[in-house]
Amino acid sequence: MATALTGGEVVSAIATKLKAGFSTDEAKKLYKDKPAQGMVKPCFFIHQLNHDTTAEMKDRAQKDYLIDIRYHPSDADTEAFTTMGMIQEKLCSVVDEITVVSQSVKAKSLKSQIVDGVLHTIVSYSFKVVKQPVEYPLMETVEITERVN
Repeated sequence: MATALTGGEVVSAIATKLKAGFSTDEAKKLYKDKPAQGMVKPCFFIHQLNHDTTAEMKDRAQKDYLIDIRYHPSDADTEAFTTMGMIQEKLCSVVDEITVVSQSVKAKSLKSQIVDGVLHTIVSYSFKVVKQPVEYPLMETVEITERVN
C-alpha cells in the first residue's frame, strides 16, 4: 500500500513510461504543464482531470486518479488519423501498468477518442493507501508542589 500519494507522482510515473516507450520520432516532447507558446509537435501532454478519495476502515483509503494523455500529431503529417491509431494502440499498452511509490498499479480503465485532430486517452488508476498517523510531541514531566502560607 502506498503512503502520501499525490497526483504529481502519478503524472510523473506516466511520463517516465512514455519516455521509455516512445521514440523521439513518435513524440518529440512531453509536457506536464501547458507550454506558454511554441509547442513542439508531435508531442504528449499529460493532464490530471480528477481525483477521488474514498475513506475505508480506520486509517485506510482508496485514491482514484483520472488522467488525460493527449497526443498532438505533427501539422505536416498527411496521415494523422492513421498515425494516431497506431499511437493509440501503443499508448494503451505502455501506460497499462505504472509504478508509483514502489507500487506497481494496473490501469483501472483506458478509453481513447480523437477530438479536433487530437488523440485523448483517458486512463484511470486506483490506489489503496494508508494514512500516516499524526505524531504528537511527548509531554514533559510536570512537578507539582504545594505550599501553605
